[in-house]
Amino acid sequence: MYGTPSYDEIDPTLFLGLTYMFLFGAMFGDLGQGIVLLLVGYMMSKRNIGGLGAGILMRLGVSSMLFGFLYDSFFGYEHVISKLIGSMFGYGLANAFFIRPIENINTILIMSIIIGIFLLLVSFGYSIVNKLKKKDIKEGLLGRNGIAGLCLYLSLIAFGVNAFVPTVQISSTILKLIIFVTIVAIIFREPVANLILKHRPLYHESASEYYVESGFDILETFLSLLSNSISFIRVGAFALNHVGLFIAFHTMASIIGGAMGNISMFIIGNLLVIFLEGLIVFIQGLRLVYYEMFSKYFTGEGIEFNAVKLG
Repeated sequence: MYGTPSYDEIDPTLFLGLTYMFLFGAMFGDLGQGIVLLLVGYMMSKRNIGGLGAGILMRLGVSSMLFGFLYDSFFGYEHVISKLIGSMFGYGLANAFFIRPIENINTILIMSIIIGIFLLLVSFGYSIVNKLKKKDIKEGLLGRNGIAGLCLYLSLIAFGVNAFVPTVQISSTILKLIIFVTIVAIIFREPVANLILKHRPLYHESASEYYVESGFDILETFLSLLSNSISFIRVGAFALNHVGLFIAFHTMASIIGGAMGNISMFIIGNLLVIFLEGLIVFIQGLRLVYYEMFSKYFTGEGIEFNAVKLG
């Protein structure tokens, strides 16, 4: 569905790699399990198994370790890391540093959306630069993923801030004016761009068909901005799910009782979480990058380089 990057597009590899590692770690934060992923990836690379997959697994393991440290989670057990840090540097500092998902549900979910908004804004930046480099005024300046779309998105965010943060109030009149102007720009982007560039005809189809499509495009723009932002709540949801699964395994271990029950549930629980939830989080991270961000800025209309061979 996405092709080869073209020469006038910014290479998205760095942004993709960093954001994917970040999202995976945020959803699968556990210091112990991250160490397991890192070691498995390292052994695969030493034995030349998996190719690039081994390097990816190592990096995902490092990200999981970092967030696991922040979440105070070690093989599903909380307060282990904080107790160690507290014994060394003081418990007051340790408790202030760690953010345990199950104890900060609202914070985790809200931070997920804030992080998603930031990543979407960066995606808008990529889109604007890519399109303006191609001198595509229609989409780069007036399009839903261009400057007009970015201003519309920022205005909608400002309305949300006004509603949920009473101490910060932005003039609603100015915001409504910006939203109106950007909607008009997106609807009339093709004829306006053709007028600026002195291209004729102004429409590539009949005017009536164009404005019908533009009307549906505006509706889709509002829906996509909302859904793209809310979609990042899954980052916090999977961080909570990660803890919830271990609570279930700890409960089963207490029901079984004894050392064997605790050991067996510890091993089985961690294996299931690493393989099953690890796979789900791997896919969900790709989904966020693929649909929410790539769809904003990546066109992939390049031509793959094939070297000329002589003889």
